[in-house]
Order: sequence, then C-alpha cells, then structure tokens
Amino acid sequence: MAVYVLEWEQSAPIDCRRGSVAIGNFDGAHRGHAELIGNLTRGPRPAVVVTFDPHPLLLLRPEVAPPLLTTPPERAAVLQRLGADHVITLRTTFDLLGLSARDFFQGLIVERLGAQRVVEGPNFRFGKNREGDTIL
Repeated sequence: MAVYVLEWEQSAPIDCRRGSVAIGNFDGAHRGHAELIGNLTRGPRPAVVVTFDPHPLLLLRPEVAPPLLTTPPERAAVLQRLGADHVITLRTTFDLLGLSARDFFQGLIVERLGAQRVVEGPNFRFGKNREGDTIL
C-alpha cells in the first residue's frame, strides 16, 4: 500500500494503474465512505482513491469552505484502513479546477490511471462548475 502526492501534470505510479478508482475529498470517513471503498475493493485491483489537497473550496470559495476534520496523511491512513490499496492526493490548483469534466476524466481516469472501473456515490460531481457526473 502506498500514498502518493502528485501534481496534475505528473504521471500516476505504475502500481496505481488498471484497477478501480474512486475520487473525492473523503474528509472524515463515515459509513457512506466505508461502503464506497468496500465496493471499490470488490472490483479490479488495485483499489485507488484519489483525493485533493487543499480542499477545492479553499481556492474557489474560501468563505464557505468546510473546516477540515483530517490532514491529508490522516485521510490516507483512514482510506487504507477501509481497504484502499493506494491513495493519490492531487495538489489542488486553479489549473486543475479549471479543467472540464471531460478533460479531467480523460486525463486522469483514462490516460494516467487506465482505470477498469470507477466507483462513486450517486451525488458525485466533478470538473469545472461541477459539470460532470456518473453518467459521463
């Protein structure tokens, strides 16, 4: 099990490729997170969780950003205890947040991770202006 901190432009480590992926903030693990990670581990391995630091709202709308419950290392440890094989923390930048949902999905899920499966909750949104969802 490994934890990686990456910039958007960096390639994903080889041991994170061709498995199942979940993306989110995952701050303060709760029953929903545990269920999602459990579902993630039932798919192709490795089970990779991608999270962000800092929280995107700290850049986009700091006045409404939630107080964080865990640090990135604490979050990674919790996610690994729940069953994640690897945790990738993407450095949150305005360039990253400006990507369309399609560009984010293509760049991360398809090209860098070569994911065989993506596991998300029903309310998952991503990309600039939260334009992407589980249907994309």
